[in-house]
Amino acid sequence: MHALARLVGALAITAGVTLLTYGGAKIANATEASAAPSHNPEPEAFVAVGAGMLVGGLLAIVLFGARKPTQGD
Repeated sequence: MHALARLVGALAITAGVTLLTYGGAKIANATEASAAPSHNPEPEAFVAVGAGMLVGGLLAIVLFGARKPTQGD
């Protein structure tokens, strides 16, 4: 269970950082000033989803991936 939580957390963190980077780059390169409607999502959506996945992955690792302390005699 701990290994699965760490794997899911690491994948979520990786995807979150990727989406944050991509959304930030799209915002910084705002050369698409056309008023024509497009089917592409807004760059802010990538940043929001990336931040959510990053926080979710960190929480998964902290809450479920940490090992329980061993009780010594």
